[in-house]
Amino acid sequence: MEYQLDNTKLTINRKLSSLKSLFDYLQNKAEISDLEPYIQRNVMAKMDLNVVKESQETIANRIDGKILREDDFESFRLFVAHDYGKINKENKHIFNFHQFNRERDTAIVSPHFRIRS
Repeated sequence: MEYQLDNTKLTINRKLSSLKSLFDYLQNKAEISDLEPYIQRNVMAKMDLNVVKESQETIANRIDGKILREDDFESFRLFVAHDYGKINKENKHIFNFHQFNRERDTAIVSPHFRIRS
């Protein structure tokens, strides 16, 4: 994954973690008709994830622009309530889906629904 697909160690960890979860589910939770697990041996159980050490600054730079700040909430709420429908008015499927779910989606992103610490 790293050399042929040029994945970062974080990306590889996410993919391996997903596979580990799938195999754990197939061995410990999912059952076939006679109550036996789908798989007897979890080949991912001994697979170790990459050790990735990142500084707080590196983490902050990676997530910068992916989270909303206090002053961004109102413009995002307005975008969900109105602008998303406007920019997708040519696509009837997306537009109709937006119209149907607009009130719900706006309520979800409204400030009074946020959990404050």
